[in-house]
Amino acid sequence: MYVERMPPHDAEAEEATLGSILVDGEVLVRLTSFLKPMDFYRERNRWTYEACLTIFQRSEAINQITVSHELASQGKLDTAGGAAFLSHLIAIVPTSVHAEHYARIVSRSATMRNLISAATEIATLGYQDDADIDATLTSAEDLLYRVRSRRESRDFVQLREVLDN
Repeated sequence: MYVERMPPHDAEAEEATLGSILVDGEVLVRLTSFLKPMDFYRERNRWTYEACLTIFQRSEAINQITVSHELASQGKLDTAGGAAFLSHLIAIVPTSVHAEHYARIVSRSATMRNLISAATEIATLGYQDDADIDATLTSAEDLLYRVRSRRESRDFVQLREVLDN
């Protein structure tokens, strides 16, 4: 019997990440190296993060008001839940200190969803029973490589860490 399962996601971590950004817009700098808009499972959370990135790229302050205006200018504020949704995000996060932890949960869940997607595509390749096994294996490897390459590189450290040492 086949049972439909929900893809991995953590709605609370998504909202805590966004709330942290709204509480302290400077926190976004620490997250952009590994957290991408597509890492958010819920569309309204993705839109909110994209709005924060857009505001950040303009070197403007990130807060509830600026994000609300950005979402409104894109015609997404009401669909995202309005100003009440942004207030909710701020209310659930007492401090932005743990923003990176929340964001890593969001990123990990996205990686697991990408792995599930790649596995489904690899299964499809296997069922095609292509005569060129090397090409099929290369395609499967490419799919897995794409999942890995979406994650941040662990070879680099932040310049601040090096300078502090």
